[in-house]
Amino acid sequence: MVWAFKIQGQTALVGDRRELGARIFEYLFQVPANRIGSARFTLAQLKEMQECITIVVFTIIVSLMFRQVPRWNNIVSFLLIVAAVYFTFNF
Repeated sequence: MVWAFKIQGQTALVGDRRELGARIFEYLFQVPANRIGSARFTLAQLKEMQECITIVVFTIIVSLMFRQVPRWNNIVSFLLIVAAVYFTFNF
């Protein structure tokens, strides 16, 4: 999260560099998938892949950088997104 506020008349941007790095890393996976994949996959399939990639990258970053272990309800929601990918591609 980046916040903007005034310090002595100048605007300052304050944010967490780890979060910015995580977003850039995640963005690097999504953009090529959407550009290259649009010729082969439908928009629904691309959106489901994007959600799955986002969840996987986010989980890895949270585990490694912030030392937080996903709880059972997070894992269930991740598995439901993976199931959505399965149903989007196979039916």
